[in-house]
Amino acid sequence: MLSSSLPRALPWALLSPPALTNGGLGEVSPWLPGPGWFLPFLLGYLLLFLLVRVAAIAYPSWALAWAQLEGLRAEWSAQEDIQGLLRKAEAFLHLNPLCKALYLLFWSGGREMAAWVLMHRAERRAADLLSGAQVEARLRQGLGEVEELGEKGLHWREELRRALEEKAGEEERRALLACFLAELYGARDTRYARLLTLQNKGTLLLLLGLALALVLATACLPGLDLPLGWAFLLGFLGGVLSRLLRVVAAGRVSTDYGAYWVPLFLAPVLGGLGAMAGYLVLGALLAARLLGEGLAPLAECPALYGVLVVLGFSERFLVGLTGRLEAGVLSPRGQEPKASPPSPQGGSGAPEGRGGGLGIL
Repeated sequence: MLSSSLPRALPWALLSPPALTNGGLGEVSPWLPGPGWFLPFLLGYLLLFLLVRVAAIAYPSWALAWAQLEGLRAEWSAQEDIQGLLRKAEAFLHLNPLCKALYLLFWSGGREMAAWVLMHRAERRAADLLSGAQVEARLRQGLGEVEELGEKGLHWREELRRALEEKAGEEERRALLACFLAELYGARDTRYARLLTLQNKGTLLLLLGLALALVLATACLPGLDLPLGWAFLLGFLGGVLSRLLRVVAAGRVSTDYGAYWVPLFLAPVLGGLGAMAGYLVLGALLAARLLGEGLAPLAECPALYGVLVVLGFSERFLVGLTGRLEAGVLSPRGQEPKASPPSPQGGSGAPEGRGGGLGIL
């Protein structure tokens, strides 16, 4: 039941700041959160993500594959076997306007992946048609591409140098070039598939995070002074600030096929969920008296606002709170809980704020 003190104009009341009590976390606020502002906020963020994903990731990936296809088609127009492979690649990329719009909106990268595999196979067949001088030039070009092969790159650098310096026969060079291109294009296809998996995992986690935030914000959990919707918003602010600081201070940023967009959009949602969880953990710590008396005012507004922003900004803060609660619950009775160790560097915990390593997915 809604409180009788709640204004009649419910949507406008939900857009106004909450009416908080002066008590601790155990008192119930007369202001009940609802979807009046929170649902449009989440939908707006999701729409922004989809638009950026289409404009900055999906369409550039499709356009790059299409441009490569057109270039190969013009270069090897007289070779029917190569044109056959290119026609198969075109079947994956050519869509009518409506299907293309829907595909880009719900993009997964599967069509581009299939087209690149076929185009790489066409390029390998085209290598058999090169002249002796072109084969030598392609081997020299391969010396600058061996780094893409990781640990195998050292082996291939030695093999390519041997073939060029010892004046190996033309048949041997062609065979070596065929094996090298197969290895190189296989590594590129594998790397592209991993980036697509990263994109799809990031999209799934973002959708799950927004759905979980909506459920928690509209659940109206009793005993909270500050609604969880506002906690999410303050943690969201912390996540945005963390990502902005990392972008400004970043040196070399990976931009391959839009890979950097994944942590950029996940960080605010992760910050908001972290603030929600941290708010509940903080209440449990105070109820169990596992925090010092001097820290009790942090659970009251407006100091609580700052705590929630920091929870969204730094994952180590949330890890520290949960570690303190875990130590307090699991420690033997009568013993003081030990301080939780700091979280290791790397991954998504970083001193500058919420981490941005791609390894979190």
